[in-house]
Amino acid sequence: MFAFAPDVKLVVATSRRPESGTFRTDIALTIGENKENAKMWVSQGRKIPTSRELNDLSKDALAENRSKLDLKNAPATGNPNARLP
Repeated sequence: MFAFAPDVKLVVATSRRPESGTFRTDIALTIGENKENAKMWVSQGRKIPTSRELNDLSKDALAENRSKLDLKNAPATGNPNARLP
């Protein structure tokens, strides 16, 4: 059970036909001016909700974010030549 503030609106659409043993439903969450939509899948027994995300595993998922990092002048602490025990 969940408790929401009065300005929170949660709308769960009617679930669609089973996809590989699960039912898909659309969820809309509104908090004041902010709106968020999500797709959720529920088990056939309608007891276990899950969310799914498709990722392309043929490429590096973090490459774009890593390319934005600039570590040239990043500070470091400690002696870079310290002896390890």
